Amino acid sequence: MKKIFIVTIILFITILSCNNQSQEMISDENPEFNIVREFFENVNNNDTVKINNLLAENNIIKINGKETSKQDMFNQFNTSFLTRIKDTIISIKQIDTIVEVVLNSSNNYMISLKIPPIETKQKFYIKQNKIIKFSTDTVVGTYKVYKEFENKAKMFHEWLSIKYPDNVPNMENLFDVPEKYLKEYSKLDKNDLEKFFISNLRGEYICKTGLYNKLVFKGKSTVVVYGLGIPFPTSYVIDENYIRIKTDKSDLLLQIKDSRTLIGEGFAKGKYEKK
Repeated sequence: MKKIFIVTIILFITILSCNNQSQEMISDENPEFNIVREFFENVNNNDTVKINNLLAENNIIKINGKETSKQDMFNQFNTSFLTRIKDTIISIKQIDTIVEVVLNSSNNYMISLKIPPIETKQKFYIKQNKIIKFSTDTVVGTYKVYKEFENKAKMFHEWLSIKYPDNVPNMENLFDVPEKYLKEYSKLDKNDLEKFFISNLRGEYICKTGLYNKLVFKGKSTVVVYGLGIPFPTSYVIDENYIRIKTDKSDLLLQIKDSRTLIGEGFAKGKYEKK
């Protein structure tokens, strides 16, 4: 999943006022702040020519301690609507010879999946009106955002696989999905998604304590039951908040707690959780 999260260069356009009023006044008069502001404006416009004019010839770029090239950075600007940068500066200050900014970084993909922005810290070193070096570091809380991204992207991929099975890319290329599908998905709230996944069961549900240790739902009404010897395919029906699985003896009954949890009764007794 980490492969699909494009590590964007964290660049921003809008400068918000600092808590300290004197710092805000200094930022308006500080020419280095103006260079940083211009840099972000050009990034927001994907204007690589103007960005390059602000960079020193031997500019050094570091992302989380790893050095990258100008060209690699510019390649990030040649992206689709989904990965286009949507960033905001939340503070800016001068520390000795360094201009330090704290930023909220996002893109249209994250916004559509209702994922909060990633907070980062960026440091600029400026000499003779040129940016000779800048570095980006993620700050506390980023891991939580990455995990949320991973979970929500997985859910989006699952929805796409069911709704548009002929047009779904693999997880590594999920950024290549047509924009119209992401826009459609973004209009669904939590309840809409829950109803959709309950009415379209897919994937493996594992039970660690019951006679049947695994149920694999496929298609619209097929399930493969594992346990008590050889796995066998059969059919099922959904009756309100219950699933009734057909067998050659008696039906297996499971209550739908939510789209990821089933509670078996009788011979199917146990808690089945989606893998």
